[in-house]
Amino acid sequence: MEYILISASEQMTAQKRANHISALLWDVVKHPESVGTSSLFGTITHPQDGRVAMQCIMDYPMPLQNADPLENLVDELSDTVGVEEAAQWAASMIGNTVTFEELLPEGAVVYSREQMEADGWFETEEMI
Repeated sequence: MEYILISASEQMTAQKRANHISALLWDVVKHPESVGTSSLFGTITHPQDGRVAMQCIMDYPMPLQNADPLENLVDELSDTVGVEEAAQWAASMIGNTVTFEELLPEGAVVYSREQMEADGWFETEEMI
């Protein structure tokens, strides 16, 4: 599991924005008749400072089925370097399956579990 930090926007808290991004990703890959979920990945919150990260799996298969949500995803990530190029590529791949990593714009910073642990994201219980 890897992680991408999500910051707040002017309109949304970091948690709401992370949920929104995950829902948009789900809309890109879901089958038109899919039911039962509304997001692709979960989120975690830093126990001390409240920062939010979206959990992701870099090799997660993404069957690109819906081009319409890509525009909303680009709008949401408009301050991310390379997001428009990534969305154009993804739109050209509709009907194909790619990995989550292939959808990420060049500006996305991905953290490993070890990096998150070192930054105190996961509380550990002391063994006695």
